[in-house]
Amino acid sequence: MLKACKMIILFVLGTCSMSFAEDAKPSSLAATIINGTLAEANNQTFLPNSIQVQILQNCPETIPVLAQWMYDEWHSYNKTLTLEKAKDGFNKYLTDAPIPFAIVALKEGRPIGMMALKMVGEPEFADLSDNNPWLSSFYVIPTERNKGLGQKLANTLITIAQRLGYAKVHFYTSNPNNVPRYLKRGAKIVEKRPFCGHTVTIMDMDLRRDGFFNTLNSKETIEVLKGKEVIPYLEKLAGLRIAFYRNYPYLYEGNLSDEMAYLSMYSNSENSLLAIAKKEEEIVGIASGLPMLESKEENKRLYAEKQIPGEHVFYLGEVVLSQEYQNTDVQERIYQQFEKAVIDLQKYHTIAVCEIERDPQDPKKPISTFSSEIQWENRGFFKQPELYTIDAWRDVGDLEKSNHALVFWSKVIKENL
Repeated sequence: MLKACKMIILFVLGTCSMSFAEDAKPSSLAATIINGTLAEANNQTFLPNSIQVQILQNCPETIPVLAQWMYDEWHSYNKTLTLEKAKDGFNKYLTDAPIPFAIVALKEGRPIGMMALKMVGEPEFADLSDNNPWLSSFYVIPTERNKGLGQKLANTLITIAQRLGYAKVHFYTSNPNNVPRYLKRGAKIVEKRPFCGHTVTIMDMDLRRDGFFNTLNSKETIEVLKGKEVIPYLEKLAGLRIAFYRNYPYLYEGNLSDEMAYLSMYSNSENSLLAIAKKEEEIVGIASGLPMLESKEENKRLYAEKQIPGEHVFYLGEVVLSQEYQNTDVQERIYQQFEKAVIDLQKYHTIAVCEIERDPQDPKKPISTFSSEIQWENRGFFKQPELYTIDAWRDVGDLEKSNHALVFWSKVIKENL
């Protein structure tokens, strides 16, 4: 299929009153939703700016122009793309099926932009197929850029997908500078992978964002503890750490004695924080931290050597959970409550965390593993490869300790204090 969008600016038009499950939407109903949303978008958004958006089926004469845009813009990126392939790709949108379809922005009858929604992404991304659509074929002519047109086209297709009952939309970008903007607009990073000789970031947007990570199961609660209140929970934190960090990429062969010695920094601080998730009375996850200048000696020494002021940096030591709660909304909610508690202190502009850096070709790496880097990027952190410490521990299955690099990631939570 055709090259997906290089730039997509994501906003949702508003709360949608209609929702239909995919297996309960005959094409006539889907067509009503699509045409109704386009009419609404034209009346409210496009026509006041002398622009009209049409579904491609209603203006097939524009295909030669759209295909030329596609070829000119992406031929250098994808050497297999020809003008004929581009035309064939757009002809596939001329179908009675609800999806795929493309929309074209017209000004004085002349095409000025386009975007498409399709069910199948690039063949290289087939393993990501989950019955949710992809945004694709995005282009705005140079004279109409930086006027919000791309944003409005994306709004329209996202709203249609939401009203058709889809849970999310996928897209990808080859420009890493776009990623922070998409994250701020509610998108999440799925993964990064090679495509056409480039590294692309695959992202998605949850179309049920009103409830996205905002609530926990009614049987689960989160409590934030400070200072000496954390002491009774440190042994439980030690147990969670031993189990959590035993997995790749840490492979940490921990023991309770070493853990309690490490966690003494929390009991010695009047400013430590724990966000604790409980299911009934069982603790299932903990996020913990304290001011950087009260954290472990390696961190304080690094900040001193790099001459980085640390008085306004809060160190996030860990976010650890029981096995069944890892990579769930509970994990995200714990972190969010921790971050909120740090912000409420009104003393810190940055949260910093350390993550292990292993060789991508490490023979100990499982065939399938979740990337913690993507998790931190989704939370708004940025990697600082120049800031790292070296720690030694015994990997699971090893007889001797080995050194491991722990690289800092940081998130600015307040520009000015």
